[in-house]
Amino acid sequence: VALWVLSIWLFTRMYMYALSEFLPDSLQLPGLRQIAMYDPGSNEIFIVLFLWVLSHIFQKGMELQQENELTV
Repeated sequence: VALWVLSIWLFTRMYMYALSEFLPDSLQLPGLRQIAMYDPGSNEIFIVLFLWVLSHIFQKGMELQQENELTV
């Protein structure tokens, strides 16, 4: 899940960069007004890091449980 969220965040960052760099400012369509676009912040990175750490904690717990079952 962490890698999935990270890939969405990275794609959104690249997409917004491409729009801001390659879409000309002089492109004006009559009857349409420009609105502020979503700026992906660092919140997604913290969520990804939290999920990654949580998954490693559970993985280590499963390894310890398996070792405990094999111990006499």
